Amino acid sequence: MRKLCFAVDEVGELKKPVTITRLLEIASSHGIDIPGVEVHTTDVDGKRGAAKLFGIKIAPEFRRFQEIPIDGYKVIRITDSRPRDGGKGDAEVRVYVVSKGSPHDHEK
Repeated sequence: MRKLCFAVDEVGELKKPVTITRLLEIASSHGIDIPGVEVHTTDVDGKRGAAKLFGIKIAPEFRRFQEIPIDGYKVIRITDSRPRDGGKGDAEVRVYVVSKGSPHDHEK
């Protein structure tokens, strides 16, 4: 997660809610390996499987903590509403927000 936080910062997506799939895209484009997860797959089903596996791997940390501090960054997981494909209402999805600062810093 440490290298991934730096990569999210580098691509300018700090403080933006990103899906687990987007985090994997960032990891892949920056050559970041995630143990047990195939981040470099180009197959659609492979990407879905990798996203699910990555989500399962990091879920326990977010069950224990609302915010995870990582070397000057913090990562939070929130639930967001996104439009469903085909325009049939909204779906709730988990998204991740990476920002700079310790977990108890408040925005000014």
